[in-house]
Amino acid sequence: MKKYILILFVAVVGYGCASYSPVGNWDYLVSGTPNGDVPGTMVLEEMEGVYSGKFMSDMGDLVLENLVYSEEEGLSATFYYQGIEFALTGAFMEEEFTGTVDGGPQVGAFPMTAKRVAEVK
Repeated sequence: MKKYILILFVAVVGYGCASYSPVGNWDYLVSGTPNGDVPGTMVLEEMEGVYSGKFMSDMGDLVLENLVYSEEEGLSATFYYQGIEFALTGAFMEEEFTGTVDGGPQVGAFPMTAKRVAEVK
């Protein structure tokens, strides 16, 4: 019996120590833009500790540049749309993302939410 309790304890502690990864596809909505609410998919990838990503929507694909992610600081990136640089910042809470897309004083900032898309197996 002690053996099974020890195995269970090790499994629970090992699972709890696993770091969070935002890698995957996220259905997003940027609300209140001059173009209305903009839905799409945010794709995040990681290779050897370096993150990359893009937005895909009816308005086209936008590459996320300068993408940085850490559990402590969340996600930050920049992208260009119609010649304007936007800053993306936000945080992940399990399967949800809450953030802001900010185009600076000439455009303004807009709230963004996203939910992770379940993997198809």
